[in-house]
Amino acid sequence: MSQSDKVVSVHSANWVSLDSSLRVGIQRTLRIPDDGGTYPLPPGLGRLPIRAAAQYSLTPDEWRDGTHFLVPMHRHEAAWLHFRARQSDPRAVKIGVGNVDALTGLEWSGVLLDNPQNYIVCPYQPWVDGFKVAPAVVRQFVAVRSCVGVTVEHQLTGREAGGISIACFAPKPERLASVIQSFCQVSRHRELGFGAGGRIRQRIYPDPLGLETWEPALGSMIRLHLLEVKEFSIITGEAAPPSPIAAETYSRFGLPWFEIYDTARGDVPATPSLAQIKSVDELTGSDLGKSTIPQHTRPIPPRSKWTR
Repeated sequence: MSQSDKVVSVHSANWVSLDSSLRVGIQRTLRIPDDGGTYPLPPGLGRLPIRAAAQYSLTPDEWRDGTHFLVPMHRHEAAWLHFRARQSDPRAVKIGVGNVDALTGLEWSGVLLDNPQNYIVCPYQPWVDGFKVAPAVVRQFVAVRSCVGVTVEHQLTGREAGGISIACFAPKPERLASVIQSFCQVSRHRELGFGAGGRIRQRIYPDPLGLETWEPALGSMIRLHLLEVKEFSIITGEAAPPSPIAAETYSRFGLPWFEIYDTARGDVPATPSLAQIKSVDELTGSDLGKSTIPQHTRPIPPRSKWTR
């Protein structure tokens, strides 16, 4: 089966379905303060548009195999990845930022590892907001220009392949019953990459099912291309999303940020590679990440009916 045959649908309400269970979206969010503090989870401000690259004549030929998708973002806008999978049919999911694993900082590969754990389990973990840099801490995903040395990929490898890779792995058939029970080419300079923003309190949960639960063969994979909003509009003919909202503006209206009561779920260790990455503001001398400290937080359980 070809890679493109494994994608059930290219987009639906700005979700991408990788297979019959797993859906992936990318949520606009607030740029949290980058001032050395560690902050609650910022809210979701709606899913960003996702469009199949194969629909548009201006995309490179290599983007037209059914696994490449376009996402518009403003420079220095923040986002988080949103995952949904059926509890009765979970998935192991790997996240690559260019050729770097977002959870370990090691070279991207299509292989699951448990030491260090380089994947999340969905729906057990529904959100990933950034690069895993310390115990219970991630650095926010922030869109930055490629080829100017500020992406995390460039910091760790000196190169930039670009794109966000999402790969999923199904459980082995013989393990599924126990699993259910345990759960109850646009020009390169116009494409954006992910740099590191401020620090967010977020745990990356250890796999509660064990590495042996998952098929070793890659199930399906997609690649999201972050485009500057003007480039997205040129290719798709759609209007660009509005400018990002600053944390200061959001806090001024007294809207909540989010704390998750999830200590019992544990937290995978951070690797030295990602622990030493620098933020966008540190690399550029910008003060865009400086903003008002959030005043209102809303406690939520690890998997909640509330939408971030």
